[in-house]
Amino acid sequence: MHRLMMEDMNKKWEKVCEKMDKRKGEPTSKGEIEGLKKEIDRLKLIANSAVTSTSTTEATFEGEELIRQLLREQEALKRRLEESIATQKRLETLENKMALMRTMRDEALHEVETQEKKALRPGSKRGCAACADVTPTTAVRKRTRSTPEPTSMVHTHNLEVEALKNLCIADFNARREKEQENEKLRATMEEEANARREKELENERLRAAIADLEAVQRVPCTNLRQWMDKMASTGQGK
Repeated sequence: MHRLMMEDMNKKWEKVCEKMDKRKGEPTSKGEIEGLKKEIDRLKLIANSAVTSTSTTEATFEGEELIRQLLREQEALKRRLEESIATQKRLETLENKMALMRTMRDEALHEVETQEKKALRPGSKRGCAACADVTPTTAVRKRTRSTPEPTSMVHTHNLEVEALKNLCIADFNARREKEQENEKLRATMEEEANARREKELENERLRAAIADLEAVQRVPCTNLRQWMDKMASTGQGK
């Protein structure tokens, strides 16, 4: 769009120059000079407004795109933060369960040791048969109550503790992989930020080059205006 407007302005400028070349040998009236001045001012105003509108449009588009990119990155970081918090809570729950299982295991071991000490104590009914009566008596069979083996309880607790430990290790490995992935994402985001900065610097250089080009294009207009002012003053002197 900017290029088309510049081409249109150049064509109009060429027409003005052609008119000036045709009328160099002819006497120039003050009204014609004023008309040419107005035409030049109008072309300059169109050029300045075109450059300003183009620069403003480009800056607005770049700003909106940057805002959208920042919002997307913010949402992604928010999701990663929520996942990290959920992983941390799961890890804390597993640690609490492991602590509870250790306590239960210690209590079971303590109970086993207590039962063994009672069984091995002298005079205990469980440790040895009472030998107080020597006379033969009729033996009465009694059913013994079936109690769970303490060793099996300890083994079960150990298995549960091992299972929780393996689950904790797996969760820790998953969290470490997630942290490595976050590091890669941060590196990628830094590269994108550097690329955006380089793009902004390049845009600044382009704007400076356009400004220099416009300054160069405005120089002939200034010289022509000075010449026209000189012609006008000469005509008034006559």
